[in-house]
Amino acid sequence: VEAKKLYQEAIVLHPKSPQASRIRMCFAYCCYQMGCVDKAKAVMKYAAALDDSNVTVMMANALWSLASLPADDRLRSMQDEGKRDLRCFHHIRCMVRPFSYTHVVMSIGSRFMALVHHAHALDPKHPSVLNHLANHYFLQWIPLPGTVSVVRGSAIATTTHDISNDVVHGQLICIGDKYIAYVQDVSSRSITLDVPFKEVSRSGLSISRKLYDQMNTLASNAYHATQVKELRAESCYLIARGHHAEGKYQEAFGYYYNAARSMPSYAMPWYGLAQMYYHQNVLEKAVVYLEKTLKLFPDNTDVLLFLGHVYRRLGRKADAIANFRRVADLDPGNVDALIGTAEILHVSTERHEQLAAISAYVAAQRVLQNAMEPVPDGLHTNFGSLHMRVGQIHEAIECYGLALNQKTTIAAIFDVPAVTEANVTVLYNLALAYEKLGEWRASTGIYKAILETFPWYLDALLRLAVLERDVGNADKATTLLDQALAQDPTCATACLLQANMHFAKREWSLAQKKYEAVLGMKQPDGGMAMKNDPYTFLSMGNIFMSNIGEKGRYVKNMTLSETYYKKTLSGHAQNVYAANGIGIMLAEKGQFDKAKLVFAQVREAAPDMPDAWINLGHIHMAEHRFGEAIQLYQVSLAKHYKGQDVSVLLYLAKAYYEAKRYSECITALTKGIHMAPQELKLWYNLALAQEDFAVATLGETSASVAKSSRTMADVQRAISDLQRAQRIYAFLDVAVPAETSSKKAHQIEMDKVRDHAKFCHETLEKASVHLEFERQREEKRKADAENRRRMVMMLEDEQQAQLVAQKEREAALELKRAQMLKATQERLKAASEAWKQKEADHASKTVKKSSKKRKADVSDDEDDEEDDVVGAIPAAAASSPPPAKKPKATDDLFGSESEHEDDERETIHGTNVSPPREMDDKQHAELFGSDSDDD
Repeated sequence: VEAKKLYQEAIVLHPKSPQASRIRMCFAYCCYQMGCVDKAKAVMKYAAALDDSNVTVMMANALWSLASLPADDRLRSMQDEGKRDLRCFHHIRCMVRPFSYTHVVMSIGSRFMALVHHAHALDPKHPSVLNHLANHYFLQWIPLPGTVSVVRGSAIATTTHDISNDVVHGQLICIGDKYIAYVQDVSSRSITLDVPFKEVSRSGLSISRKLYDQMNTLASNAYHATQVKELRAESCYLIARGHHAEGKYQEAFGYYYNAARSMPSYAMPWYGLAQMYYHQNVLEKAVVYLEKTLKLFPDNTDVLLFLGHVYRRLGRKADAIANFRRVADLDPGNVDALIGTAEILHVSTERHEQLAAISAYVAAQRVLQNAMEPVPDGLHTNFGSLHMRVGQIHEAIECYGLALNQKTTIAAIFDVPAVTEANVTVLYNLALAYEKLGEWRASTGIYKAILETFPWYLDALLRLAVLERDVGNADKATTLLDQALAQDPTCATACLLQANMHFAKREWSLAQKKYEAVLGMKQPDGGMAMKNDPYTFLSMGNIFMSNIGEKGRYVKNMTLSETYYKKTLSGHAQNVYAANGIGIMLAEKGQFDKAKLVFAQVREAAPDMPDAWINLGHIHMAEHRFGEAIQLYQVSLAKHYKGQDVSVLLYLAKAYYEAKRYSECITALTKGIHMAPQELKLWYNLALAQEDFAVATLGETSASVAKSSRTMADVQRAISDLQRAQRIYAFLDVAVPAETSSKKAHQIEMDKVRDHAKFCHETLEKASVHLEFERQREEKRKADAENRRRMVMMLEDEQQAQLVAQKEREAALELKRAQMLKATQERLKAASEAWKQKEADHASKTVKKSSKKRKADVSDDEDDEEDDVVGAIPAAAASSPPPAKKPKATDDLFGSESEHEDDERETIHGTNVSPPREMDDKQHAELFGSDSDDD
């Protein structure tokens, strides 16, 4: 503020001073520092008008013209410029991009650079001008003579001119508008790039290079031309950028460090140091510098994107995804953020995260298509791989076809395209997809085509061996695995596949040797990478567990098996297969309760693992709880095998057999035979179940048969089962050759087969007795049933007759009652009419007597006459004649009225005394009753 006042006073006192331009420049600087930007701009323009040779004023006005661009335009120009520098840092998906005006010189065209060059001409040693020129040459591509031709997938570019003197090894060049690469080698007519060309093959493309030497010279001159720490820090930063772009990371680190030390608040060197630490794999320090930068520029997409990648490397998945999503919010068209999010979620085992990764890939693909940019083949490949993981095989095949630039179908896939280094991975993934669909012919064709071009491609060789093994060509599979081991003796996968094949054949010693060979494999560096391999430990434990029945080695094999299971768990505590093995050991020792706890925990930790369900069923079988075992086997068969596993069907049949449920046992074994008719043990068990079912039916004693519900149909089925069992035993006697008839070969003792066949023959000879007995029982049952039917019919007829007779009696009684009621009603009607006639006669006589009495008392005064009239009314009522005596029939229905006749006669013939006038209502009511009673 004080400086502003002094500069203002100097301007007022000396407006035409030779230093007027400098004074106004300082005054404008003070205004800018105080926040008066518009006033500072106006004063700075006037200062330039006063002295057009003032370099500082000229640069200030040029920078303000740069800042006058709209924010969206500045951001877009910075992004376009950044894409050209994408390869400067060896595929670190982040780059030094502008945070200030000094790094966008090319985005406003020649006007700004004209001012810079004019300023440099006026003052060649001005540090600010030198820094801006250095930044310009860092961004500027210098065209080289001639053009180049490139082929997709090739690292060699053919040139039309000799540029061997213009380009050296390790220099950064740009082919076309935006393809940037380092030069590996240069000749008079070609250039060898550090990576194969990934875009469409083209010719006539321009080629250009950077002038980092000139940039470093300008920045060094600027550093030595000033003592201002801000300008020195910027010079160091520019030199560091140049070394960084040239791949001289040690020199770049030193200059970044000096820039940050000269000006601790300067954020750009922090970003450069973060990149250096990232290159050195010191990720924790890289995070520190990036987070410091992010505090000053919280919405900078480059910092957020770079920090997201570092978080991903550190395993901070949530923070990385948050950064990528923040970038996507700030810049919806940022493909790197979308792909970064997808790549993080790609490796997840959660289905919802895998679907989110698919959505991110789709969004990235849509952004590229809307921008008319080619979609990278790697994106299609990753997209297809993700579809494979979520089970969308057809969509995966479509994505792989896009990566191969052809439409892939089942019919067309046999025309395999030429295998190259660029498409071999895509073809291998495509073969895996066809393998998932069961199109083994297609996948086999692709694997063979890959091996013809790249015989050392072990993954294809191993998959081809697995396919041969699965179709039953064990010898060919073994040969292919031997080829793989010949190419790479340390290929543990090939050795394990061979060991598993021996294990499946029950060749325990050969399998053990292969597993031990895997544990002893040495890597090229001399290390023992497979020394503690959990899969091999687990397989060794399974070998000894499978051989616990070997004579004299029960305890030793149990101990070795338990040791290997515990070794597996010591290195991988979450290995449910090893835990399942421990449960088997406990069950073998008879500790069923502990074993059930282990299996229950395994089932809870891995619900999709069928072994725990099946082993729990085995324990219930050992405890003779066959119902629970059957239920567990049924659940496992339906949930994990869709009812199609022969081994589980055999376990289920065994449970039915022990539970004496022979019919269901036979059904389960028959289903297994339909799926695997070559399994002789299924045929043997079926014959045994049919034999035992027949014996259980035919072998009942006379007493038990008399009480049982056995029928003739049961005996006939038992005989049929015996005949079928006899035929199966005969088939087994022929199907098993004599040289392989040992129990070890087919787990069937042929002596027992012959004994069972003989027993079936003897039982069939005796079966006629049971059949005749059941026939007689059947006839007797039929006769008894017929007798019972006749007796029931007779009883029903008797009951029907009784019911009819009862209904007739009830009808007659009802008719008699109706007639009696009608007669009674007629008598009542006659009596009522006679009673009414008598009452009418009596009323007429009473009226005549009352009229005669009124004539006799006519001489009385009116008052007495009225009293007599009032008293005569109740007297008349009291003198009513009694009702006629009812007929005898009425007495029977309503009772006799003789008890009331005397009272009525006394009332009629008694003295008729009128009540006194003063009689109150209460006395009237007591004598004559209330009005309601009268009613």
